[in-house]
Amino acid sequence: MSKDLTTAQRYKLIEEFFGGALSEHGFTCSNSKKAVFWRKTEDGIYHYISAWRALRKPKYDIMVFAFHPSFDEDFEAKHPDEIGCPINGYLHSKFGVGVRADQLFCKTREGFERDFNNKGKSMLLNHAVPFLNGIQNLSDLEPLITAPGLKKKLNKSKHSDAVNGAGV
Repeated sequence: MSKDLTTAQRYKLIEEFFGGALSEHGFTCSNSKKAVFWRKTEDGIYHYISAWRALRKPKYDIMVFAFHPSFDEDFEAKHPDEIGCPINGYLHSKFGVGVRADQLFCKTREGFERDFNNKGKSMLLNHAVPFLNGIQNLSDLEPLITAPGLKKKLNKSKHSDAVNGAGV
């Protein structure tokens, strides 16, 4: 019987398997202690893909989201491991990126490999990467934001710009 994975072993598997699928699309997990994959667009939007272990379950969800450094004054200190997801960014094999998540097994190496190869890799390549490819700038990202505090901040900024004549 296989031994349960430690957190460090799980991160190594995520680096290996996710990296194999995502590196050709410009993603890296450099500077990450938690195997968070990221890339930056020409317009300064960061794309993130990470695996988050479900509470009290030997499974993980895949989170997919975009972020702009202006959303968090501590961006540099938090990037890439501690950036909050500002959208409904769970990954699902049928519904893509949104509020539903497929949970993939991660208790053992064999289970991780099986679920990644049977489902996870295609979810990344068929849903996560195309979704993020559609978010290249702030105009693409802003309509997707669901985080209440950030939505309020952005609306206040737009209102302020309109009052002050910016963007007219």
